This record gives sequence, C-alpha cells and structure tokens, in this order.
Amino acid sequence: MRTLVTITLGFLLLGSGSVRAQGAVLALPPEDQQRITAQLGPGVVGSALPCKPIDNASTYFPLTNRSLTYQITSGSKAGNWESSEIARVRRPSGMLAWRFTLSPSLTGFIPDFHFPGVLLVW
Repeated sequence: MRTLVTITLGFLLLGSGSVRAQGAVLALPPEDQQRITAQLGPGVVGSALPCKPIDNASTYFPLTNRSLTYQITSGSKAGNWESSEIARVRRPSGMLAWRFTLSPSLTGFIPDFHFPGVLLVW
C-alpha cells in the first residue's frame, strides 16, 4: 500500500511545477534509506542525483493491452504468483480509459487523453 501511495504522490508531484525544474534533486526519505539498507545491505542507496523531466513516459510505462505475471517475494503471500492487466476500456460514462488491475482487489484508471493525474478506484 505504501508503494501505491508513493507512486500516486509521484504522479501528482510531476504534475506540479515545483518538481519539473531542470536538475531538481529528489532525495529518498531517511526512513526509506534505512529500510532499503536493512533489507539489501549497505552501499545500495547512494546520494541523490539531479534529475530532469521525463519527456516520454511511454518509455517507462507503455500503455498497451497486456497481462503481467509476477511472484510475490515477501509478506503473507510470499511465493504466490499474481497477474495484473493493462487494458483500454470504455468507462460507464462512455469515456475511454486505461484500466490497471494492480492486485485482485485494487484497480486504477487513467483517462485516455493527456491528463496530469491518475484516478484510482478501490
């Protein structure tokens, strides 16, 4: 759930002007650094580096109909396999959108047009 909140906040911040500045440095919060170090060992997390705006988000997150299968590696469901799906669908309002099945109980939608935010539906 924390990852989902982080991703959502990231999308919202990308839509704001404060993060769009060329060369902005976005440091990982200390508690996240400590957790990563505890899980993966020292030397994994380095210093924050300047970043630039993403020019083409489809490079990292292509919107194409597909199904993804992954294995859960920690927590109560460790070892289980789950699938998620990305599909272009028509919402009840008639608007086209991309539907993301993030888990068996969590689905997100992104409107099928240039929109600076994400609409999550639980």
